[in-house]
Amino acid sequence: MSMRRIYDIAGNQLTIDVGSVLDIPAEVVVSSDDYRLTMGGGVSAAILAAAGTPVALDAAKAVPREAGDVVVTTAGALPSRYVFHVVTIGPPQDEDRIAVPDLVRHATRSCLELMQPLGVHSIAFPALGTGTAGYSIESSAAAMAEVTNEVLSQSGWPLQVSIMLMSRTLASPMRYLAFYEEFARRAPHVAVQETEKPGTAHVDQPKPILSDLLNLEQERQMLEQELIDLFSGNGDPAREGELRAALERNTSQRLHAAQREQSPGGKAAAVFVSYAHEDEAMRSKLSDHLGGLRHGGYIKDWSDGQIVPGQEWGPEIIRRLEEADIVLLLVTSSFLGSEFIGRVELAKALERHRRGAAIVIPVILKPADWESAGLAGLQALPKNGKAVSTWSDHDAAYLDIAKGLRRAIDDWRVSKQ
Repeated sequence: MSMRRIYDIAGNQLTIDVGSVLDIPAEVVVSSDDYRLTMGGGVSAAILAAAGTPVALDAAKAVPREAGDVVVTTAGALPSRYVFHVVTIGPPQDEDRIAVPDLVRHATRSCLELMQPLGVHSIAFPALGTGTAGYSIESSAAAMAEVTNEVLSQSGWPLQVSIMLMSRTLASPMRYLAFYEEFARRAPHVAVQETEKPGTAHVDQPKPILSDLLNLEQERQMLEQELIDLFSGNGDPAREGELRAALERNTSQRLHAAQREQSPGGKAAAVFVSYAHEDEAMRSKLSDHLGGLRHGGYIKDWSDGQIVPGQEWGPEIIRRLEEADIVLLLVTSSFLGSEFIGRVELAKALERHRRGAAIVIPVILKPADWESAGLAGLQALPKNGKAVSTWSDHDAAYLDIAKGLRRAIDDWRVSKQ
């Protein structure tokens, strides 16, 4: 689902959207981490999974740090040039030393001021501190809005700033309405662009339900402000009654919209992973790279390695295949040579794909004649169907697969609306 908003601030671009910092081609990705830069949760864990151990090793040279610090490291297997590690969780004895808004303001400004010295123009932030660190959406939004608007208004260095709102535990975009509202309130003179303009990248139109929720939130604020103004003046009982009735209608409409947002279009996709046991090591590596999608609520993946002792594996595989929204076929010569996979898993997956009950995606792990196995008409991953084993950087190949799966899930969710 897209809730993308694009602001033009003195010729610099600010984009706010729901998703991961890894979803967009930015020269810098920003991580939110603890004072030891362990990269152990939320956005930092997703970055580590995609970038690989070189980033963690580079970060380890700069610890321990203080809350509010920004540490610059290489980006490992990411297409970005740098990772900026923002310390949002300080040492226990320093918990109360810096107030949350001040910390976020300081860190946001530090990141933006590092751009010109490093010769980079594009940066992707998460909503700083709103994951494991537990900062409130409102406080993070207010601080980031204030600094971002100020820096972009005055910057002589061209900047493209993206703020990607993705919760580790709550994937619903509804959680971030306050973030959009805070930016709209603090930068009201900046026009929001929601349509494609010549020479710019395509901007997805927001889904009507999400636009409705934003409009209803704005309406609620206007009604409440008018009530406050009414009480500050001489009062008007008739108008007060109208405003209270309008607020009741607004509350009801927002509840209905939020309920619709929780429809199947927003649920995690059930992903069945079909593979040959000879390829277990590559399957496990892919599973690691899908951790961001898993923790972000995009997928619930299953493979036969999760069958418990004593369970009948044949019927369980059939049941999981029947329930799958997406089937990943991990293609190698061993996969194509498996009699059971060909007779049961592949046949069932393609049958469900043909009747539109599931999406089948071949994931080419090693060179194999997969087109002859009835898969030629399917869009394969990684890009161009280039086998993972033939990439010079295997982590980059797995990252490409994870991003491709994310796009497929976004399309699937739209189809369920």
